[in-house]
Amino acid sequence: MRTKQVLLLLAAAYAITGLVAGFLDRYSRVQGLLEYLVSIAMVAGIYVWCRSDMLRQSPPRSGRWALWSALFPPVVLPVYLFRTRPPGVAFKSVAKGIAAYVGLTVVFVVTAIGASLLSGA
Repeated sequence: MRTKQVLLLLAAAYAITGLVAGFLDRYSRVQGLLEYLVSIAMVAGIYVWCRSDMLRQSPPRSGRWALWSALFPPVVLPVYLFRTRPPGVAFKSVAKGIAAYVGLTVVFVVTAIGASLLSGA
């Protein structure tokens, strides 16, 4: 999968979760389940992106990087990027990753507020 495809799928997951969260009580079990499912989607998205990135490289790298990057992204993903790219490209990639995470959070918050306003809560 390409980076844009992974980001679009994650954005859709965050938007749907934000939409549903806006209609629910903050402390409901459904809300907790939704947050858990979004976390799983984020881990899966990071794993899929990292794995496809490794397979495009020659020679392909060990699959353990994808697993560790998905499980501990704030620490391992930047290390992976700096090990597989020149420093300038790695810095840009880390900045893009942070921007993507902030963007996904904004998508969630905006859709949750919009749904909350629509529901009258």
